[in-house]
Amino acid sequence: DDDDDDDGTQASCLWPRLIAGEVEHVKSLGDPQGLLRPGVEQRKAGPEDYFRRLIAYLEPYSGRPICTPALLTLRNFVSDLSSGLIEYKSCRKARACRMRGNEFFKAKDYETAAHHYQRGLLCAQRAFPVRAEDEEPSLTRGGFSKKAAEAEEAALLHGNLSAVYFHRAKWTECAWSACLALQLHEAAPAGTTVIRRLVARLQRACSHLGYSLPDPPKASDLRSLHRWIRECVEESRSVVAEELLQPDGCGVFGEVCIPEPRYGRNPALYAISSGLQVQSSPEQGRFVVARNAFVAGDVLASEPAGGWSTTGRMKADAQAAACCLLLPFQRHLSCSACHSRLTSIGFVCPHCTDAAFCGPPSACFRQHLHPNGQFIVPEWHKAECRPLHILPCIRPLSVEA
Repeated sequence: DDDDDDDGTQASCLWPRLIAGEVEHVKSLGDPQGLLRPGVEQRKAGPEDYFRRLIAYLEPYSGRPICTPALLTLRNFVSDLSSGLIEYKSCRKARACRMRGNEFFKAKDYETAAHHYQRGLLCAQRAFPVRAEDEEPSLTRGGFSKKAAEAEEAALLHGNLSAVYFHRAKWTECAWSACLALQLHEAAPAGTTVIRRLVARLQRACSHLGYSLPDPPKASDLRSLHRWIRECVEESRSVVAEELLQPDGCGVFGEVCIPEPRYGRNPALYAISSGLQVQSSPEQGRFVVARNAFVAGDVLASEPAGGWSTTGRMKADAQAAACCLLLPFQRHLSCSACHSRLTSIGFVCPHCTDAAFCGPPSACFRQHLHPNGQFIVPEWHKAECRPLHILPCIRPLSVEA
């Protein structure tokens, strides 16, 4: 069954945490509806009575909810999850992305094909090799065969990406993806067509990089190549970013275009135009006064999400990139850490479909590597990973005057 490879628990892990927070909220209110009474008392009253009290908690007669906003949002979350609007790790979705990418690859539209393969890696359940000591025990039926199928799907995506990079003469990216594909294909016989093509492509890429790879390569050879790519690509080639078209009248901060205010930026308050001045008085509080002439359509102020750094330890462009949140259609195209355009994928979050990170050759990639060679997901993403699922479910609330 095609649905057997969909692990909906990847998304549903958020629910217990929200419910636990709601229980604490009910306790802080004194449990006026008696929702947390012992089970014996609840059974005596019957399920209809409990449901009535639960509805009174969610939709009180006063019309003003006393539950937390998270619980109100959770209902939308459940609805969106059932309708397919919430994405989670899924081999079926990863396979669909790969097949779609293959169509563009056959048409020689390599850039669009790469976008679909990258999207597939975000959906894949085992997108990167896992060390034996980091392996989580399988709690599902047919765990080992399922893991092999998950690894094979990810291997095909990496292999197809390596073919894209090969045709675009991106040798470091090609070697990186082909190496990952072969590591994930560890159970496949060496004589299969897929393995022979990957090895031939990897050999060609390594020859362009000046790396001598044995033929045929063993598992230890692949580990050595993997380590060499991580550590030994020269720094002069470490930053590879495609040009971002900059519209007239915009400044680029990271990969974010921000409109420039008319007359330039104000040194005293960087977000506003230098043609404006902030003043204050005891009677009127703070207010803005125009020192120059403005017309309709002029930009008066602009700033990146999160504002500007005042510490002096981070440049404005880095601060802008660090504070911005990628939109869903950007998450397979840009690095979640530095917001540079992804030229290869170094890692994806194993728990969500929202975060992909730079691969080699990239300074960003090196910054997130542990000395043992494992990629370290930034702490800020670990904090936002699960709640990020719920953002699309937020509905505007009507406010009565």
